[in-house]
Amino acid sequence: EVDNLRKVGTARRVSVHFLDLPVMYAPWLQFPLSNERKSGFLTPTLGSNGVRGFEATAPYYLNLAPNYDATITPRYMTKRGLQMGAQFRYLLGDETSTFGVAAGEMNAEFLPPDRATGENRYALAWQHSEQFAPWLGAFVNINKVSDDKYFADFADRIAVTSQKTPPREAGLVATSGPWSLLARAQSYQTLQDPLGPRIPIPYNILPQLLANGSRQNVYGLDWQFAGELSNFRHLELVNGQRLIVYPSIAYPLRRSYGYVIPKAGYHYTRYPLDDNAAAADPDPRGSCA
Repeated sequence: EVDNLRKVGTARRVSVHFLDLPVMYAPWLQFPLSNERKSGFLTPTLGSNGVRGFEATAPYYLNLAPNYDATITPRYMTKRGLQMGAQFRYLLGDETSTFGVAAGEMNAEFLPPDRATGENRYALAWQHSEQFAPWLGAFVNINKVSDDKYFADFADRIAVTSQKTPPREAGLVATSGPWSLLARAQSYQTLQDPLGPRIPIPYNILPQLLANGSRQNVYGLDWQFAGELSNFRHLELVNGQRLIVYPSIAYPLRRSYGYVIPKAGYHYTRYPLDDNAAAADPDPRGSCA
């Protein structure tokens, strides 16, 4: 049934065949006739897994507004219980402007409690980017799971199940003419497999400043600058800072038959170290580099 006023199509007793083999059946379906989004159930999934048992997922999509939406995903696993998942996506600000625009996505999963472990298990993720002004932007990427085996027990993709150090970072990005500056703080949650080898815990960088600049044909010269100041923190290894300064200048000589680019630069690197009584390595330069 086609309703052109509401721009909605309704189908009953629907079956889909591939090479004369029925692959899907639904007693009732409703779908939009235009490109506009519509609230409703998405395609359910069924499966079986040795860790989770038989499982069924029935996501429900919510078209809340033109600039944000949500998806609620109940997931029942016979060996684990009922897990609730939610995704919220948003786009804020004027899309026609180069600043004042923010976009992001939030994801959450919660299983209260896991039948196999008797514990509440969850996963949280938030990615956000925002442009405050034409020259200034910011980003956030935060991930957290309840325990070391969460991805191994509940994720299906290899890229997710093999993830051992979910990142947590936030930063500012500024640009002005030939210059760009990045200021960020970065840390990780390290997931240890109790049955596998111990995973080295990465350094947290709290904070890190990166500066880059370049300009060509300044009185026939090309100049570049790269700089970094990072503060490395670790619970077990030696703490320290890293300072890198690398200015350079070049004088390109280009002709139709070839070119020569003489270049001179100065690269300075320094590692001021702090005492850490728990450190096993007295020199972290190989780890921080």
